[in-house]
Amino acid sequence: RLVYLRVTPAVALARMGRRRALRPLLAGPDPLGALEALFERRRDAYETADYVVDVDGLSLEASADAVVAALA
Repeated sequence: RLVYLRVTPAVALARMGRRRALRPLLAGPDPLGALEALFERRRDAYETADYVVDVDGLSLEASADAVVAALA
């Protein structure tokens, strides 16, 4: 089963921290704009997941709990 952990581009970018440097598609002058464009292009594919779990603002533990609840 496929689980999509849905998060806004801004939160995803913040969570990447310094590891963002490892993401070549975000290497330009506007990484948030690039990430927003990527999410927009990929949104339909992401939404085909068996489960979509919103994890914006959730801690790692709360995100895991939300996934477990979705799968139950």
